[in-house]
Amino acid sequence: MFYAGQIVEQADVVELFTHTAHPYTQGLLRAVTSLGGANRKLYTIPGIVPPGGQWLSGCRFADRCDRCTERCRKEMPELSEISPGHLCRCFLHSGEVET
Repeated sequence: MFYAGQIVEQADVVELFTHTAHPYTQGLLRAVTSLGGANRKLYTIPGIVPPGGQWLSGCRFADRCDRCTERCRKEMPELSEISPGHLCRCFLHSGEVET
């Protein structure tokens, strides 16, 4: 998955759909609807994508993330392997989450 010009999550299809890690990917999957499903209200990720090239110093998804911390606004998370073959750019999965 790409967000604002960066890879935020990368995994094979099965892993991505069963162990979604990044809040952006989770939001995208929540937005999937079924024509015959009971849930007909479309989920939308709050906020807007920042204009190209106008990135703040922290995580590019921070302003739209419901799990954002102060660290997310100040530092850019690295794209790191959270399980074999599954990469994620998020402090929630870095093992260094502030509580």
